[in-house]
Amino acid sequence: MILAMLVAAEVFGAAPPGVFVRVALLSPREAPWRMHIVAHHPGGKQTELFAGKNSAAAVAQAGWISAPRSDWIELTSLLGQGVPSVRFLFETQPALGVGGVEARFEVATAAGEAAIVRTMTEHDPGNVIALRVASIWPRTARGC
Repeated sequence: MILAMLVAAEVFGAAPPGVFVRVALLSPREAPWRMHIVAHHPGGKQTELFAGKNSAAAVAQAGWISAPRSDWIELTSLLGQGVPSVRFLFETQPALGVGGVEARFEVATAAGEAAIVRTMTEHDPGNVIALRVASIWPRTARGC
């Protein structure tokens, strides 16, 4: 797995910002795809959702993405507070081959171009890309 660190400046107002991600599947191209997103919190707790055409609690409700890029996916409630590791498990039709998966992640404080705080491209020879997402909330909101 590949780990990347997202560090955001703590210059936000009274309300903590959200955490949104938009994912572009770079390889394989032109294959219907979806993701199983799992946040691993300290103490072993896990929260998850499925993202395809929709974001949903069950894979059957997520559907498939036929475009190369997802819509904005809100991760705020999935992440909570702290610094969880987040795994993106990709599924394609047909199943991934030996080349693995390559994806570009745009992380933002709201759904929109102007709110993007970090863009990163990662590759995995399998189907999992993991990111360590630092909480965007100010330290006072995290109890630090």
